[in-house]
Amino acid sequence: MSPCVFQVATRTDEQRAYARGFEEKRRETDMACLTDHDLHRLHDDELSPADRMRVAAHVASCDVCAERLHEIASIGDLLRNAPLPGMARDAMVRIQRNVAAMQERSVRRLAGWMTAAASIVLVVSLYAATSSQAHATPSVTEWEAAAIGVDVESTSTDQATAQWIVADLVQIPADSPKQRGQQ
Repeated sequence: MSPCVFQVATRTDEQRAYARGFEEKRRETDMACLTDHDLHRLHDDELSPADRMRVAAHVASCDVCAERLHEIASIGDLLRNAPLPGMARDAMVRIQRNVAAMQERSVRRLAGWMTAAASIVLVVSLYAATSSQAHATPSVTEWEAAAIGVDVESTSTDQATAQWIVADLVQIPADSPKQRGQQ
């Protein structure tokens, strides 16, 4: 709602009578006087530079418009300097309590969604792991067979691994106490 409409909508009988007198006075003095809208726009600095110069020049030469602009400015000053009502302590406590409860609900809702997402990931991972193990057949790749030095075709994977471990354990390092005792 613009300032002009707000002021017209909230005028008292005395203010309406004053406005009628102002309009009559304006008609008597000069038909080319500015409208309240132009004066409000000048006061609120909402005019283009060209319009601002035109309206300011008219206000400088017209006592009626200058008086009306002064009244608009004084109303603005009155409203700007009016004390703001304080908020009741009970209302502030109620607002803070509602904000805290809303934040708590949000955290719980988020935790519920995160729990559901983690459960889904866990179930899918377990299903994928068990289904891949059920269909997989253990086999020794070429590099594994070369590393343990066993012929893959002649032995099973478990036997090849066992043979490799035994062969590795049988080798005694050169600096072991058993080797030192034999020298």
